[in-house]
Amino acid sequence: MKRDQYFSFYLTLILTLFSFGQADAKSKEITPDGFNWMSRTSIDIMKTYRHYNTFIEQNNPKFLFDAHTIQTAQNDYILPTSLGPITSGPIQGEMAIYYNWQINQKKQIGFFAFVNSIDLQIDSKLHPNLRDTDGPYGDLYGWKSAKYIMAADHEFSPDIKITLGALVNYRPYLTLAADSSQQFDIYYDEEKEEYRTDKDAAELFFHGTFYGYDIGTLYQFEANTFSLIELKRFFKMGEDAGYLALGYNHYSYLKTHQLGLEYEHNSLLPLPVHLEAYWNLYRDKKWNDIGYFLFSTRRTFLKDESPAADAEPEKDFFITAHGGISYSKDLFTEGLPGYFINFDMNHIWGYWTNLMIGYSYNYHDYLHRLPIKDEHSIVVAFRIMI
Repeated sequence: MKRDQYFSFYLTLILTLFSFGQADAKSKEITPDGFNWMSRTSIDIMKTYRHYNTFIEQNNPKFLFDAHTIQTAQNDYILPTSLGPITSGPIQGEMAIYYNWQINQKKQIGFFAFVNSIDLQIDSKLHPNLRDTDGPYGDLYGWKSAKYIMAADHEFSPDIKITLGALVNYRPYLTLAADSSQQFDIYYDEEKEEYRTDKDAAELFFHGTFYGYDIGTLYQFEANTFSLIELKRFFKMGEDAGYLALGYNHYSYLKTHQLGLEYEHNSLLPLPVHLEAYWNLYRDKKWNDIGYFLFSTRRTFLKDESPAADAEPEKDFFITAHGGISYSKDLFTEGLPGYFINFDMNHIWGYWTNLMIGYSYNYHDYLHRLPIKDEHSIVVAFRIMI
């Protein structure tokens, strides 16, 4: 199928998605405390790792590059800073780079680099002097909270696989204003000879699978504690790679303890289904409450299913529509129903080139990544895999 036949479709889809949320809205403020809550509840580097690790196990690439972002439709959020009120547009992003080094026929090592970040970008149109390399502070991108991982994995047997790596945790640089309230600030880094807006600290990342058990942890050296522990027990549902999993999560922030289950099947129903349901055993001084529930499914269009298609050196273009609904009390005290729809366009320019564009409103997974409720969010992802 010729790709130029879909140019009008791409353009129409993009314009339609970006037209959501363009109604007038009053300016909102994001305080340092608010941003700390946003970042501590949304930056889940373990979820990022699990997402990419599942994709890599299913496709076994030699090389993978993937970038995935969510951005609010409105860019009118005001930040209190030492430089005065600054207008910003929140954006959440994930990126992965993976390389598979084949040592011999039986041994291989995978090298990962992951980024999970939530950023408050300075509006360059309203504050050109702060985004100018020749300005008084250089090009100040904004304030961010992010986790960067450099890791390697090795499969010792089909039932044992370990991933171990170093993690760098970035936090925004904050100071006290004249009224003793916190404000976003900048400082001059003598070593790097530049103004910076963040501080960093080292942590440890570990993930392992052992005979159906799955454990992931993050260890903070400064606090001498585990900030995250996720334990899952997987039960395979047959040859089609479906599964049922029982899960327990502990997050040091807000002293969260969750218990739940996950279910996925590709052929039991007419469409593939994915279900998750988690209960907050304890969170922020509250016992026994709903965590979240979500359901998602997908449908593929325009795909050539003929046996000859697998022998072609360049795959045919096709589209996957992915949608879902959720109900969440995981982040906000009130229950929030939400939904999303994504369109994943595959093999646009080459064998493994994908472009995904979507829209979300209060859907749990995207709300967890960018926790701003009742906001129209645009989702964009780009992937190259060899």
